Amino acid sequence: MESAQSAGTAAVITRVAEHQWQAVEDDRVVGRGDASPRPDGRIFVSVDAWRGEVFDQLVDVMMADLPMPLYTLVDEADLDTTARWARVGFTIGRREREYLMSIDVTAATSSGDHAGLVRVVVRRKHARIQLIEARRDVLVDVLASLHHKGIETVSSYVDESDAAVVALFESVGARHTSSNLELVNERSTNS
Repeated sequence: MESAQSAGTAAVITRVAEHQWQAVEDDRVVGRGDASPRPDGRIFVSVDAWRGEVFDQLVDVMMADLPMPLYTLVDEADLDTTARWARVGFTIGRREREYLMSIDVTAATSSGDHAGLVRVVVRRKHARIQLIEARRDVLVDVLASLHHKGIETVSSYVDESDAAVVALFESVGARHTSSNLELVNERSTNS
């Protein structure tokens, strides 16, 4: 497959598979890059490199090989990783809040007509809400159903700019526990 080497460093970047790159220096792997196409057409990239210049090299080669824009997710509290991505041209596209809620059956009662959609993934004693377009009573009924199945906690990522969903989660006692940044690089490598 393709390889590239930047001036001033000995790392050689090679595309080793359709969505994987590798940085090698002195016969040692010193970094890896991956691209993950999403069903919505967006491509998310990740880089694991031991040194900043190798990180930059990997991202540069990946940006040249992949269609733009590119996206990545970082924990907002990880300032070093956020700064690395900013250094190579990524900016904040959106901020997601992670909410965690303990399920309390005494608070999970509702009545009336229901309208909405909630996608839930269950793993043992924990569930993650991945999609929500629902009224409060629908969410409350989903939480009650999960409680009756022995699920103790539920988490979800919510776009911080979606005030209605933020308010919905907070109205059922969800706690904001962390935040992720979705970073985007829309620059064209041909410009």
